Amino acid sequence: REDYDWTKEIISKYSLDKKCEILFSVVFGKLEPVQLVNWILEDKLNVRFQLQMHKFIWHPETKGV
Repeated sequence: REDYDWTKEIISKYSLDKKCEILFSVVFGKLEPVQLVNWILEDKLNVRFQLQMHKFIWHPETKGV
């Protein structure tokens, strides 16, 4: 949650959501995607959420995909 809170502060401090598209993603296996999505929705952040699709299509340890 520490990284998320820091990112929220930076977005707000520099009005980044007014200047560019912001993408949020989890580190696979470290945080469940639903948890990050819930934080984004609760805070009403103007950001996009993305998944590392290759981790779902191929085994997460597969290299070079």
